[in-house]
Amino acid sequence: MKKRWLYWVIPALVLVLIGFKARNVNDWSFNQASELTRMRNIAHLALLSSGDATSRVLPVQEVSPGSYLLRFEKPFTPVTDSLVKMVVNQLGSQRAYSLELREAGRPDILYSFVVSEDSSKTIIPCLDRPLPLGQYELLIRFPVGQPKTGYLIGAGVLLILLAGGWFLFRRKPAPPAPLPSADEEKEHPFLSLGRYRFYTAQQKLELDGVETELTGKESHLLSILAKSPNTMVERSRLQKEVWEDNGVIVTRSLDIFISKLRKKLQDDPGIRIVNVHGRGYKLEIV
Repeated sequence: MKKRWLYWVIPALVLVLIGFKARNVNDWSFNQASELTRMRNIAHLALLSSGDATSRVLPVQEVSPGSYLLRFEKPFTPVTDSLVKMVVNQLGSQRAYSLELREAGRPDILYSFVVSEDSSKTIIPCLDRPLPLGQYELLIRFPVGQPKTGYLIGAGVLLILLAGGWFLFRRKPAPPAPLPSADEEKEHPFLSLGRYRFYTAQQKLELDGVETELTGKESHLLSILAKSPNTMVERSRLQKEVWEDNGVIVTRSLDIFISKLRKKLQDDPGIRIVNVHGRGYKLEIV
């Protein structure tokens, strides 16, 4: 009984993990496409601010996670104050990022600024200093390694499910079903098979208040075995009394019904039906 919680907790955990994994993959793809579009628009506006409305913006490169390189087809003259305004307008002032202006193919930084979520840490220097015509490139960086909201929500849901499973596991089992009164036992006689009660007339098994219905042949077969517990009953006798007396020709019917009875008796490890060297079956009761 205590293990039943695993049957819903484990599938639920798997579904939650799959759901959040798919959601984060989709979110990541959409966010990356949005960032690349913003980067390309920044490069376009940088050329427009320098008076260039015809040259091409080369494909934006993500040179490392969170770092985008903006390249240009022709030399242009950067306007620093316009560059700062257009970048902040595109990326906002409530997130952290930095911009570096460099000569194409060279590591030297000719101009840069940093925007922080904390406005007191935002650094935007040298707005009015002119820069000469040149072949430039822009490198925009975002901080990486920050926790993703989706994963945090997923972790919270997993903790709730685990807590619920622990509660069910720790919960005290339900009290046993009340035993039938003497009058009820007289009205519905039964055979005791281990922990099971076998009601032959009603063709059913009962264990801890839980009833399991039997078919006519299952009930007949179990009755024969139950009358000789721990003793082998020949296959020929079982076939004759259960099937042949009713005019039914038997092939593998006996083995099939024995298998069904085993499943219906499996909740009591102290009782089992054993195949005795292919000669017959024995109902073992510990």
